[in-house]
Amino acid sequence: MRHIDVDGADIAYKDVGLGDPLLLIHGGLISHTEWQPQIEALKDEFRLIMPDVRGHGASSRTAEPYSAKLWAADMVKVLDGLSIEQAVVCGHSMGGTIAQQIAVDYPARVRGLILAETNFGVGNDGMMRFAANAATAMFRLVGVGLGAKLASAALRGSEKMAAFASQEIAAHKENPQNFFNIIDAMNAFDGEAQLGRIQAPTLVIVGARNRMSHKQAQQMAQTIPNARLVEIADAGHGVNWDNAPSFNEAIRSFVRALDGAETGPGVR
Repeated sequence: MRHIDVDGADIAYKDVGLGDPLLLIHGGLISHTEWQPQIEALKDEFRLIMPDVRGHGASSRTAEPYSAKLWAADMVKVLDGLSIEQAVVCGHSMGGTIAQQIAVDYPARVRGLILAETNFGVGNDGMMRFAANAATAMFRLVGVGLGAKLASAALRGSEKMAAFASQEIAAHKENPQNFFNIIDAMNAFDGEAQLGRIQAPTLVIVGARNRMSHKQAQQMAQTIPNARLVEIADAGHGVNWDNAPSFNEAIRSFVRALDGAETGPGVR
């Protein structure tokens, strides 16, 4: 892991591969190791920048309230430290909310946007809001350690990711205050009103088995200019683990389309 100082916070990241920069932002309560199924498959085609979001993994736990806006600023500072002017930005779950915020706040830094199994605000959907509130109450009742084991049930249809995620979440039992700081930020995000401001070409990805994500994904694809929706078969919320070959190919195809649009017909 490498490290960069961001206004006094230590942000850890992994930098692997050669090629066009691809910033991979992991989901909530886990770490950059979420991207294991992508590294070997994509490192010969892309420079994979995989940070641990503030409050996660090997990055600093800080006292101020977390937010997608703060996390987005951190990610851009990582790009600054690597002298990367523009990247394709891919976020999964909570990482997708951070990716949206980067695209809104720093549009010149985003060559393309990939939003995988994410949302524009759990408070904007009745089922998501109920699930988020129930999960938060469960963690407060039984504690982070036991709660992590129970939370893996929420990844039904994503068994490949469930065991990994449970271990990563359980590690937060050492700092419950930080854990709930993350939870509060995830539940507070509301990006619906800013979807139309996203300028970057966008790929919205859902897992076919996780029906809860589909309504907001469809709305994102309809509202974000120059966006399209791809459904990955045989996959749930852990779409990049459940069907890694199809997920990886969706990234490749999206970037190839960007290359074609930037080069223009008849030039290549």
